[in-house]
Amino acid sequence: MQMYRALSAGLLALALVPSGTRAGLRYALAPGDCLTYERTAQVLSTQSDAAVANTLDRVRIWALSVGPEGTLTLVELARTTDGRVEPPRFALLTIDERGARSMTPAAATRVVRIEDALDALPPLTPPAQAEDRWVSPPDPLGRRYRSTQVARGGELARFEFTIDWPAGVDELLGLSRSGAFEFDLARGHVQSADSVVEDRRRGTRTKSLVRFVDRQRFAGEWAARRAAEAARIEKLYLHEDRLIEQLATRPGEWLRTRDQLEQLWQGLRASLPAGEENPFAAMADGRVQVLRASASQIEARAALGRRWMNRPAFGWTLDTPGGQRVISEEVRRGVVVECFWSGESETSIRALEAMRTLRDRLDPPYAARIVCLNVDTDLPRALQACRSVGGDLPQVLAGALLLIDPLPELPVVRVIDKQGVVRGLWIGWQAEYGGVLEQALELSGFGRR
Repeated sequence: MQMYRALSAGLLALALVPSGTRAGLRYALAPGDCLTYERTAQVLSTQSDAAVANTLDRVRIWALSVGPEGTLTLVELARTTDGRVEPPRFALLTIDERGARSMTPAAATRVVRIEDALDALPPLTPPAQAEDRWVSPPDPLGRRYRSTQVARGGELARFEFTIDWPAGVDELLGLSRSGAFEFDLARGHVQSADSVVEDRRRGTRTKSLVRFVDRQRFAGEWAARRAAEAARIEKLYLHEDRLIEQLATRPGEWLRTRDQLEQLWQGLRASLPAGEENPFAAMADGRVQVLRASASQIEARAALGRRWMNRPAFGWTLDTPGGQRVISEEVRRGVVVECFWSGESETSIRALEAMRTLRDRLDPPYAARIVCLNVDTDLPRALQACRSVGGDLPQVLAGALLLIDPLPELPVVRVIDKQGVVRGLWIGWQAEYGGVLEQALELSGFGRR
């Protein structure tokens, strides 16, 4: 409560700052900068207003190098939930002076995992939009900031924002988010931020507060070494993703693959120079901890691969949301891409956007068919999900299949060849599904020519 009062006092002080030189609304991140923030969040029951969970985060933003697209940045989220310390999580992304984010597809999946840390890096006004009112480009999940200036004086400016979800998603998930942030115009960073997330389906309200702690400056030589290591991290991302995909496509080797995943990060840790502060050391240690904690999930991925890969796809008879009965054998007259999804999570819903992209990129369009299987077991929810976010894609109601063949996580995408055999399998959300397109075209005979 004291922190919220402090934020209110800061807003009052902001209104009283005498007007001076109008500073620009721009991030100022130089190689070697490290910004530290404290983020607190409390999850409350909307029924009783009782606290459900409390988190305390340390957020650090490391500026490594400057390029044409902006500043290469490593973002760290170190979280303690109800006294339990979690392994730190990291993501690499590039941020320009307006807060626009760019990242590789491999990095995008990791950015989603640390998105609470990005409360300290809200997008600022894009080019050609007014500095006192703007809408940001979409993030990896398609969400946009809608921001409005509410106070400005001297070195400080305050902005209120709401989050726009892709059409139908906010209604389906029962989510809304609004808040404000205070920006230090002279120093080029967020000074504080607060937000409230309403989750009507779960009956919770999450209040969060971000507070700037300090800015450290490391030497240029230090930043250059970290930037060189960041290039290695991007390659490690790709290698890790290939190994995780291998859990599904080569499930018989899952124990070896699990060990290789750990060795990947242990090797990085061992190669880093000792005797200086290095966030990549903590990144490697944290990743090994996460991999060990998710051993059962790794095994479940491999188990699904053993059941599905290079085996005939199980048949099904299911209904469309409109009540039409569909038989799998009628759909599988050629190469088929099947996407198993749920209306219960943003990443699962986002896979439908990837299916739309896949549909639009199929050349020729009849090279493969796409079928989306909604696995929500609550029929009214399943119908709402298909209607709200999936109406332009072929949909069938497949909740009953989970009772027969449970899935370790969602979404799941598989490619089935003309003989009805599963030849490709992707488990979990990915920023793009280029491999699905490539395999579908190859199996249909329309691959690279």
